[in-house]
Amino acid sequence: MQKKWNKNYVKSKFRMGQLLVMFDLPTYTLEERRQASKFRNSLLDLGFLMVQESIYLRNCVSYEKMESHIESVKKRAPNVGSIISLFITNRQWQDANNITMASKRSLREVNSKDEIYEQVTFW
Repeated sequence: MQKKWNKNYVKSKFRMGQLLVMFDLPTYTLEERRQASKFRNSLLDLGFLMVQESIYLRNCVSYEKMESHIESVKKRAPNVGSIISLFITNRQWQDANNITMASKRSLREVNSKDEIYEQVTFW
């Protein structure tokens, strides 16, 4: 089912925002790795910026532009895995908190001591 945006949103003061594309693609086989790499590169070609390894961000000046970017992502999406898009306003993006995690090196040292970490939840 195609989601249609309420026209009241288009007229709101929060027309500009960020489109986040988050994905979890399988990489077990050589072909799956190629598809995942091709998808990541296509996001960069579409003007997305890498926030994390599987989270990409693109500025959108309106909901209409957001819809066209989502359609572009759908055309390039592989047929396996999970891809989620989320639109957040500039105000919501500004309210985001940047929490710095331990470096990879220190995580490896701690993991070698068989300590257990709790999973981080974002929303």
